[in-house]
Amino acid sequence: MTFVCLVCVMCCVLSTYENAQIGDIDPEWIESLNSALDDNHLLTLPNGERIAFGDNVNFLFETHDLRFASPATVSRMGIVFMSDEDIDVKRVCGSWLLKQPEASRSDLETWLSNYFYRSIEVVTGPHAMFESVIETTLIGTVFSGLSSIAHATSKLEFVCALIRGLGGSLSLADRSTFATKVFEWANERPPDYNAPLDCDCDQDTGDLYSFSSRCSQVAPLQNALSADDDTLTFDEVSRVVATVSTQRTTAMLRPWVEHMVPFVLVGPEGSGKAMMIEHIFRERQRTRVVTVY
Repeated sequence: MTFVCLVCVMCCVLSTYENAQIGDIDPEWIESLNSALDDNHLLTLPNGERIAFGDNVNFLFETHDLRFASPATVSRMGIVFMSDEDIDVKRVCGSWLLKQPEASRSDLETWLSNYFYRSIEVVTGPHAMFESVIETTLIGTVFSGLSSIAHATSKLEFVCALIRGLGGSLSLADRSTFATKVFEWANERPPDYNAPLDCDCDQDTGDLYSFSSRCSQVAPLQNALSADDDTLTFDEVSRVVATVSTQRTTAMLRPWVEHMVPFVLVGPEGSGKAMMIEHIFRERQRTRVVTVY
């Protein structure tokens, strides 16, 4: 049985529409496929050309809703509705766990049971205590958390990664409240109880440290900028000052960059998104950043 890639067919159908885009199921372009969805599987293009598909060809559409689909289109297809209520988070995590190194599975499984599932319940779903700033799905939230905790080697490292992974779409106030709850569940106390987000786990010592304690690293940068050295180039000096806020953002982004995990950085114009991404990649050798407009 063969499934036709919708994009390939759409390139033919949409060629006559000047401003058409592939996206939601819209009558503007889906009507051209109605003949192909019939039993004869005959695709008639707007220019009169016809393409016949065999009986082993099927069309598969994926969309988040059918608000723009016409009855003529809906009546020609079977529909499978997959909602968040049908998703078993534990099954998703169990499948993800089998892909992790065998040496770390036991610890990850314990930490998932003790902290991850409880955190998912308060971050998203019918009993969520917080409202997400960025609209996302349950499965999107789960994978965001899993991608952050994948390389945790200690409980404290897992807790910090969990807070960043699941709290990324929350407001700063809600993220702080969420962090406090996770630390309480883990029976751990952040260096500054009033600022639970402003800390991370030191991989060398395994202890928590406060970002404020490492803001002193800004001194070499200030000395470099004030030095009378004509050989100092702009690229040799980082444009990001190690404040608490920038360290917090760096701690969230660095694991994804190091392990080549796709992510989307969302923020208002002028908030420093491009600067932080450039800073993270500047730390990696033999890496080039290309901006595509």
